[in-house]
Amino acid sequence: MTSPTITFDAADFSSVVLVSCIVIFQKYAYMLLGAGLKESKSSAQKHWAARAFGNYGEQFPLFMTALWMYAIFVSPDNATKLGFAYIIFRVLYVLVWLVGGPMDTVKGTNPAMMGVTMPMYCIILYMTASSMSKAYFHYDLDGFYAPTQAPLFFGPLSMAPLMTIVMIILGVFTSATSGFFAEDEEPEPEVAEDIPEKIPLVPKAEPKAQAVPKPADNGCCVIS
Repeated sequence: MTSPTITFDAADFSSVVLVSCIVIFQKYAYMLLGAGLKESKSSAQKHWAARAFGNYGEQFPLFMTALWMYAIFVSPDNATKLGFAYIIFRVLYVLVWLVGGPMDTVKGTNPAMMGVTMPMYCIILYMTASSMSKAYFHYDLDGFYAPTQAPLFFGPLSMAPLMTIVMIILGVFTSATSGFFAEDEEPEPEVAEDIPEKIPLVPKAEPKAQAVPKPADNGCCVIS
């Protein structure tokens, strides 16, 4: 199977470089967001900042690889558009969590988080699938969705059913493999007799006995 011929012009990829630089700067900004909360008394705020950077870090190598494969083998212009869409969703990830909380909370779920997380995954998957299709099978997925007048919308959207199927399969697999792992042991409740008496760090000072004053010797004597 012959490989497709690629004509490389650095000027065509200047916008892709811009997207890559913004993503790197944005990722560092999220890292500093968490670093500035070391003295925060709110564990929820620390978790918000940690996941903003953590989720970005988990997807960063996947996004950058998919972005440049798609730019080289398919279209640098479309890669730029999808890249900026990804950057916007990254901002929404932080803001939606800030307003409505994480996806799963004690009070319930925040479905809006799924609405900003899934599109980012679908963008990465579509750029990856489209790059593989064009580079190996010589088939342009962008051209397949071109009649819809919005290939960059319907392309990533078509990845959503695939993501859903994969999540269902992995959920079943996780349940099936749970028996191979020992369950966490719950700590036994403390019994009153087992609780040692707390010893103060500074021993209490014993009260001093008051000295009884001696009668004054005035030089007088008693004659009986």
